[in-house]
Amino acid sequence: MGMDTTLSGVLLRWLAIHVIVLVGALVAVAAGKVVLWVRGGQEYDEGDQLLAGLAVLLWLVLSLALAVGQ
Repeated sequence: MGMDTTLSGVLLRWLAIHVIVLVGALVAVAAGKVVLWVRGGQEYDEGDQLLAGLAVLLWLVLSLALAVGQ
C-alpha cells in the first residue's frame, strides 16, 4: 500500500489536511463559546486558554496522523 503520487491523489490529500485544520479551528471557536456560556460570560483565565490550546493541538495531531496514514 504505497502513497498515491498521482496529481489527483496529492491534491485530495492536501485538501483533506486543510479541511481537517479548518474544522479544528471551528471546533476550537465553538468550544470557547461553550466554555464562556457555561461560565456565565466570564472571561478565560490563562489555565482555560492553555487547556483549550492543548486539546485542539492534540486533536489536530491525531487527525493529521490519520489523514497522512491513509
